Amino acid sequence: METYLQAIFLGVSLAAPLGPVTVLMLDKILKKDLRSAYAMSFSAIAGDFIKILFTWKNTAGNRDIYI
Repeated sequence: METYLQAIFLGVSLAAPLGPVTVLMLDKILKKDLRSAYAMSFSAIAGDFIKILFTWKNTAGNRDIYI
């Protein structure tokens, strides 16, 4: 059972890496400033979406690229 719990902990820690934005959001949540935490998470999601769009736009014309 202990090995199973260690495997779950390892999987969660790898799936949700703690970056600076995540640490700031956790700090805001613990301080009960939920509006700020939501704004930070929305801005992080928007930034990731913009990066995806730029990547897609730059590779859309190159059909010979295989991932």
